[in-house]
Formats: sequence, structure tokens, C-alpha cells
Amino acid sequence: MGLEDILKNIEKKVSTEIEKLMKEAEEEKKRIIEKAIKEAQEKKERLIEKFKKEAEDERKRKLIKVRMEEKKKILALKKKFMEDAFQRAKQELSNLNKGEYLHLFKEALLSNIDSGKEKIVISPRDRLIMDEQFIQEVKNELSKRDKEGKLEFIPELDEEERGFIIKKKGTQINRTFSTLLSELKDKIEK
Repeated sequence: MGLEDILKNIEKKVSTEIEKLMKEAEEEKKRIIEKAIKEAQEKKERLIEKFKKEAEDERKRKLIKVRMEEKKKILALKKKFMEDAFQRAKQELSNLNKGEYLHLFKEALLSNIDSGKEKIVISPRDRLIMDEQFIQEVKNELSKRDKEGKLEFIPELDEEERGFIIKKKGTQINRTFSTLLSELKDKIEK
């Protein structure tokens, strides 16, 4: 075999070796690119999930905030309506005609009397509309219930106040309209 054949044979082997290396390099390049694409896709999906979760959390926070603000507005509105209703109720109670008012007063008074010896604190306005006949009716009703009729009506409440305060043995029972409405309002607010 001649030199030329040896060179051709070497050239052929080198060429085959180069082709083989190029093919391996190309396959390695494809594997690296595929791996990089796969890793990038996974990172992209993780980022998308992270941003979706953050967006959902932010949406929930905003929704909670909006709901809380709406509840505050509704509560304020309910409170205003309740204030108005109680104000009207107090006004209507204060403006009852004499007969209705005295009937209501007598029923409330009789249901809170224990012995018939109590002192009843009322407003000067109420004392003016309570004639002797009314006071005698209350005392007679107490007698029917086996209680003494020695009530003492004392006009010491504020002029605009309606209702009464019963004083007995170091205690008192407040049955003024403002107190009763305030207690009812507190109960309803709870």
C-alpha cells in the first residue's frame, strides 16, 4: 500500500471520526436544548402558578376589605334607622293623649309596686295630669292586691321625662321612657 492510500485511509478515518463527533455534538446540543426548554417551561409554570396564587390572594383581600366596608355601611345605616325609630317611639310615647298615657302609666306602676309604701318620682309635667281621681284609682287597685296604698308621688324628674322611678328600701326601679327605650335599644343592638 502506498503513501497515497495511507493518506486517503487516514483522511477517511478522520472524516468518519469528525462526522461521528459532529453527530454526537449535535445530539448533545439537542439534549441540552431540550433540557433547557423543559426547565424553562417548568419555571414558567411555577411562576404562572405563583402569580395566579398571589393574584387570587390579592383578590380575596380586596373582596374581604370591600365586604367589611359594606358591612360597616350597612351597620351604620341600621344604627341610623334604629336611632330614628327609637326617637320616633320616644316622641310618640311622650305625645300620647292623657287617657292613653295615664292607662299605660298605671299598668306599668302597678306591675312594679311591691308593698304600696314606695315613693314614686315623676316629672312635674306628669304630676299636673295626675288628678286625685287617678291617684285614688291606683291606691284602690293596690288595696285589691293586698298592698298598702300609701304611695307618695314626688315631681323631681326632668320636665320632659316621662315615666317614673320607684324608690324603696334603698333601691330604685327606673321605668322612665328614656331608660326603657335605652335598655331595649341595647338589647336589640346586641
